[in-house]
Amino acid sequence: MSSTQVHTNFYNGLAGIGWFICHLNEAEIADVDVEDFLDTSIDTLLYEDMIQLLNTNVYDFFYGATGICFYFLKGFITTQNPAIKETYRTYITHFLFYIEYRSITDTHGKHWKHSGYPFEKDHVNYQLSSVDNISGLMLVLTEIAKTNSFNTLCLPLA
Repeated sequence: MSSTQVHTNFYNGLAGIGWFICHLNEAEIADVDVEDFLDTSIDTLLYEDMIQLLNTNVYDFFYGATGICFYFLKGFITTQNPAIKETYRTYITHFLFYIEYRSITDTHGKHWKHSGYPFEKDHVNYQLSSVDNISGLMLVLTEIAKTNSFNTLCLPLA
């Protein structure tokens, strides 16, 4: 299965569906085994797309790497399966390492180049709008830090 055949994003793809199922379970509205519904091959596909999106500076929450990581975070928090929890920990850790590696620190602080919508290769900007969604990156980093499992990795990004 390739990402060209399947939407992996948070907005209308597998990451959003997976997050939604975890959220419904957590709110006790549904009782769906997300690990059966979205097996590990789906997680692998999502991870590969997340890394590809990070490599091209597409951090967007709805269509980029940040939304996929948000699904992994929800899975990390909600799964009872130790092996899957460890996989999600690895995926989130890789996301944080990439975010740190791709960050730019100057006299104004830390920031990230972000590909312009619709993610053209030659156009890069530093917007905080909901379209480019660097604010979504800040939201996800904050949520990751709240778990206490990733605090040492999140602190350098502050």
